[in-house]
Amino acid sequence: MNCHLQFTAHINCIVCKAHSRTYLIRKCFLSRDPLFLMRAFNTYIRPLLENASFVWSPQYNYLIDKIKSV
Repeated sequence: MNCHLQFTAHINCIVCKAHSRTYLIRKCFLSRDPLFLMRAFNTYIRPLLENASFVWSPQYNYLIDKIKSV
């Protein structure tokens, strides 16, 4: 949280971690089965994006779009 009570830096950090985990999933697993990839996303990436989201809930559309881009 910055001095303006915004979580922009926190959201940027979360999105960066989620993108790196997405890259690792695509690199480590050879399977491109949609069900397998969805299960890997729900297991490794989604909890990172949803952790305590009720506290830092984004208020601006550009932050929401940034999270949805993952």
